[in-house]
Amino acid sequence: MELIATNVPIWNLNSPHDIAVLVADIQQKIEAHKNISSTLAS
Repeated sequence: MELIATNVPIWNLNSPHDIAVLVADIQQKIEAHKNISSTLAS
C-alpha cells in the first residue's frame, strides 16, 4: 500500500468534520486509483 499524500497534515485534524473530510478524500483517491488500475489491466 503506497502512502497517499494529502494537503491536510494529520496534526491539524482537531474536529470530527476535518477527519470526515480527510477520510472521504482518501477514499476518493483510492477509488480513482482502482479505476486506473482496472483500466490498465484490461
